[in-house]
Amino acid sequence: MGCLPFEPHNYLLEGIGKSLDGVDLAAVTPTGSGKTGFFYMFILVIMAINSNPSLCPSAKFPEDPVLIVICPTNYVENQMAKNMPNLSISALAINALTVASARIEGGNLWEEAKSKI
Repeated sequence: MGCLPFEPHNYLLEGIGKSLDGVDLAAVTPTGSGKTGFFYMFILVIMAINSNPSLCPSAKFPEDPVLIVICPTNYVENQMAKNMPNLSISALAINALTVASARIEGGNLWEEAKSKI
Protein backbone atom coordinates (compact mmCIF):
# COMPACT_ATOMS: atom_id res chain seq x y z
CA MET A 1 0.00 0.00 0.00
CA GLY A 2 1.75 3.14 -1.16
CA CYS A 3 -0.18 5.52 1.11
CA LEU A 4 0.95 3.92 4.37
CA PRO A 5 4.21 4.75 6.15
CA PHE A 6 4.64 1.07 7.01
CA GLU A 7 4.14 -2.38 5.50
CA PRO A 8 0.94 -3.72 7.12
CA HIS A 9 1.05 -7.00 9.00
CA ASN A 10 -1.21 -9.78 7.75
CA TYR A 11 -3.33 -9.59 10.91
CA LEU A 12 -4.04 -5.91 10.13
CA LEU A 13 -5.18 -6.74 6.62
CA GLU A 14 -7.35 -9.59 7.90
CA GLY A 15 -8.85 -7.39 10.62
CA ILE A 16 -9.61 -4.55 8.21
CA GLY A 17 -11.25 -7.03 5.81
CA LYS A 18 -13.43 -8.39 8.64
CA SER A 19 -14.37 -4.87 9.73
CA LEU A 20 -15.31 -3.91 6.18
CA ASP A 21 -17.49 -7.03 6.06
CA GLY A 22 -19.32 -5.73 9.14
CA VAL A 23 -17.77 -8.21 11.57
CA ASP A 24 -16.90 -6.80 15.02
CA LEU A 25 -13.18 -6.83 15.71
CA ALA A 26 -11.34 -7.21 19.01
CA ALA A 27 -7.56 -7.20 18.58
CA VAL A 28 -5.13 -7.91 21.39
CA THR A 29 -1.51 -7.43 20.36
CA PRO A 30 1.66 -6.31 22.13
CA THR A 31 2.63 -2.67 22.60
CA GLY A 32 4.27 -1.30 19.47
CA SER A 33 2.83 -3.99 17.20
CA GLY A 34 0.87 -1.58 15.01
CA LYS A 35 -2.66 -1.62 16.45
CA THR A 36 -3.09 2.01 15.38
CA GLY A 37 -2.78 0.73 11.82
CA PHE A 38 -6.30 -0.70 12.18
CA PHE A 39 -7.66 2.84 12.50
CA TYR A 40 -5.48 4.35 9.78
CA MET A 41 -6.13 1.62 7.25
CA PHE A 42 -9.85 1.31 7.95
CA ILE A 43 -10.60 4.99 7.36
CA LEU A 44 -8.19 5.15 4.38
CA VAL A 45 -10.00 2.25 2.69
CA ILE A 46 -13.36 3.92 3.31
CA MET A 47 -12.04 7.20 1.89
CA ALA A 48 -10.60 5.40 -1.15
CA ILE A 49 -13.88 3.61 -1.85
CA ASN A 50 -15.82 6.86 -1.45
CA SER A 51 -13.44 8.51 -3.95
CA ASN A 52 -13.70 5.61 -6.38
CA PRO A 53 -16.84 3.49 -5.81
CA SER A 54 -15.77 1.07 -8.56
CA LEU A 55 -13.21 -0.31 -6.07
CA CYS A 56 -16.10 -1.96 -4.22
CA PRO A 57 -19.50 -1.22 -5.83
CA SER A 58 -21.44 -2.97 -3.06
CA ALA A 59 -19.90 -0.86 -0.27
CA LYS A 60 -21.88 2.05 1.13
CA PHE A 61 -20.25 4.51 3.51
CA PRO A 62 -21.24 8.01 4.66
CA GLU A 63 -20.04 10.73 2.30
CA ASP A 64 -17.98 12.34 5.08
CA PRO A 65 -16.97 9.38 7.30
CA VAL A 66 -15.94 9.86 10.93
CA LEU A 67 -13.83 7.54 13.03
CA ILE A 68 -13.97 7.97 16.80
CA VAL A 69 -11.09 6.42 18.70
CA ILE A 70 -11.07 6.26 22.50
CA CYS A 71 -7.53 6.04 23.86
CA PRO A 72 -6.29 5.09 27.34
CA THR A 73 -3.99 8.12 27.68
CA ASN A 74 -3.79 11.72 26.49
CA TYR A 75 -0.33 11.01 25.08
CA VAL A 76 -1.59 8.23 22.79
CA GLU A 77 -4.50 10.28 21.46
CA ASN A 78 -2.34 13.37 20.95
CA GLN A 79 0.20 11.27 19.01
CA MET A 80 -2.54 9.79 16.84
CA ALA A 81 -4.03 13.24 16.14
CA LYS A 82 -0.54 14.53 15.30
CA ASN A 83 0.29 11.65 12.93
CA MET A 84 -3.00 11.19 11.06
CA PRO A 85 -2.64 14.34 8.92
CA ASN A 86 0.53 12.73 7.46
CA LEU A 87 -1.88 10.22 5.89
CA SER A 88 -4.36 12.89 4.73
CA ILE A 89 -6.69 12.11 7.63
CA SER A 90 -7.90 15.14 9.57
CA ALA A 91 -7.89 14.45 13.30
CA LEU A 92 -8.54 16.17 16.59
CA ALA A 93 -7.73 14.99 20.11
CA ILE A 94 -10.42 15.92 22.60
CA ASN A 95 -9.51 15.42 26.25
CA ALA A 96 -9.52 17.47 29.44
CA LEU A 97 -6.23 19.16 28.53
CA THR A 98 -7.11 20.09 24.96
CA VAL A 99 -10.59 21.28 25.95
CA ALA A 100 -9.13 23.50 28.71
CA SER A 101 -6.52 24.90 26.34
CA ALA A 102 -9.15 25.65 23.70
CA ARG A 103 -11.35 27.42 26.27
CA ILE A 104 -8.44 29.66 27.30
CA GLU A 105 -7.91 30.51 23.62
CA GLY A 106 -11.63 31.12 23.10
CA GLY A 107 -12.21 27.99 21.01
CA ASN A 108 -14.65 25.13 21.20
CA LEU A 109 -13.24 21.74 20.19
CA TRP A 110 -16.68 20.18 19.81
CA GLU A 111 -17.67 22.85 17.29
CA GLU A 112 -14.33 22.46 15.54
CA ALA A 113 -14.86 18.68 15.33
CA LYS A 114 -18.31 19.17 13.76
CA SER A 115 -17.21 21.72 11.17
CA LYS A 116 -13.57 20.99 10.32
CA ILE A 117 -12.77 17.37 11.06
